[in-house]
Amino acid sequence: MKIITVVLLSVLAILALTLAIPLRGQTQSPADKTTPTVEFKVSKGGADKTVLLRVLAAVSKLENKEKKDVITLSVASVIDDKNFLCHKMKKSYHTIADSSARVGGGGGSAGYVTESVDYSTMVWLTTNQPHKVADDELLTDIGVIESDNIKKRGGSSYRQLIEAPENETSAFTKEQFIAALKEGKTWRLEKFGTKDCENCFGKGHADALRKYAKCLICDGTGKITVDYLVKW
Repeated sequence: MKIITVVLLSVLAILALTLAIPLRGQTQSPADKTTPTVEFKVSKGGADKTVLLRVLAAVSKLENKEKKDVITLSVASVIDDKNFLCHKMKKSYHTIADSSARVGGGGGSAGYVTESVDYSTMVWLTTNQPHKVADDELLTDIGVIESDNIKKRGGSSYRQLIEAPENETSAFTKEQFIAALKEGKTWRLEKFGTKDCENCFGKGHADALRKYAKCLICDGTGKITVDYLVKW
C-alpha cells in the first residue's frame, strides 16, 4: 500500500511540475510582447506580386503622410477667397502639480498643451475651395504641402503653402520606389503581415504533453503579427 501511495504522489508531483513549467519559449505575456520584425527584400521576395503591390501601396501612403501636414492657421489678411496670409500656430506645454500622484506620500506632475498664434511666422496659403473667413479667424485641420514658391505682396515675400486635395493619390511611382530602395532607403510597415508562431510552430499549443493548453504567445491562433522592414 505504501508503494502505491508513493507512486501516486510521484505521478502527481510530475504532473504538477509539468503544469508549472512555462511553455517552450514563452517568456512573455501577450500584454508585454513587442511586434517582431520581418525583412521584406524587394530584390529577392518580389516574385510574389500580390504582396509586392500591397507593400508599394502602403509605402506610398507613408510617403504621402510625410509630404502632407495637417495644421491650423490664423488668418492675418484675406487676399481673396482662396488666398490668405496666415500665422502658424505654436504649441506650449504647461506643467501643473498632480495631486493624485502624491497619494501615499509620492509626488508628481501632470500637464496640458495649448495652442496660440505664432506672430513671428507668416505664410501664404492657397486653398482648393473658397473659404469665407475674416481676419483673425482660424482655418482648422488644413492639409497642406509646403511648396518652393515664394509669393510677394506689399514688398514682402512669403513661403507658399498649398492645400492638398482630400482625395490626393500618390505620385510615388514604382520606379521611384525601386530607385529609393537602391539608394538604401527603408520603410517600416507596422503590423503588416503574419507568420507562424515560433513558440508553438503554428499549432496553437506548445507541445504534445499539453496539446489542449493554448499558446499564450499567439493566443492559440498559431500565427503572430509582424512588422515588415522593406528594403532592397
